[in-house]
Amino acid sequence: MACGFLFYVEDRVHDLELIYPQLHFPHFPPHSHSSGSGNLKNLLCGSGAGVISKTLTYPLDLVKKRLQVGGFEQARASFGQVRSYQGLLDCARQVLREEGVPGFFKGLSPSLLKAALSTGLVFFWYEFFCNLFHRVKADS
Repeated sequence: MACGFLFYVEDRVHDLELIYPQLHFPHFPPHSHSSGSGNLKNLLCGSGAGVISKTLTYPLDLVKKRLQVGGFEQARASFGQVRSYQGLLDCARQVLREEGVPGFFKGLSPSLLKAALSTGLVFFWYEFFCNLFHRVKADS
């Protein structure tokens, strides 16, 4: 949802600049309707956004996943230590007490790889098709 909102705001700012050329918004670079380095920039910026958002939200995601598997103690017994939690705060306290702050980031690497690829490609394809549609509209 946040990603869609950012695309919406950026497009509205560029629309304002087209309607009122005297306006200048320095935080938003002008729309580039050409391919090339803009596509790579969109891919890299999207990847960076995905990595940042996943890193910030991962501790809550870890707690959520641990609470989701809470009812399967018998099935998990062969995988090692079985933990049970009374709720969100209890889970967070136990992780902090038993594993420390790094415990909130266990398994982050594969999630970062997925977030970088998926978010980068979303940004890339969104901007690619926006530019394509602008070129088609301009040609007709």
